[in-house]
Amino acid sequence: MDITQDWKKIRTHFNKSFSSNFHISVASVDAENNPTVTPIGSLFLNDN
Repeated sequence: MDITQDWKKIRTHFNKSFSSNFHISVASVDAENNPTVTPIGSLFLNDN
């Protein structure tokens, strides 16, 4: 998923998640494409 191209989808997903649960995990990959997951207490997706 590309953060620039898919920003609207990402925001929609997080908005739906926040309406039912205040805990989220953000997953990404490092330089070697190994997955990383970070629990976030608060994340606000506003503008770029």
